[in-house]
Amino acid sequence: LEIIKIASGGSHCLILCGNGICYAFSPSGGNSHGECGIGRVGGDHVYDIQTGEKMITPHPIKLDEGYKIIDIECGYQQTNLVTSRALFKFRC
Repeated sequence: LEIIKIASGGSHCLILCGNGICYAFSPSGGNSHGECGIGRVGGDHVYDIQTGEKMITPHPIKLDEGYKIIDIECGYQQTNLVTSRALFKFRC
């Protein structure tokens, strides 16, 4: 995959690929404000629903079909995704 941009926040990181998919991860497993774009699964951390392990490896942020991500930004506990059709913000 071609990496277009990398962004980092307080405890999470984003990777934007050339195919318009954004991957999020948290080296500490933190996701207390939903900043990884998948809600607060398992409380304050991002967990793999099947294994129960912290998701410290990148996982794709899923948007509805037709939304290609063209830019990313991170705040301390916030993620912004810019598409050709809308701006998405993740934070509880």
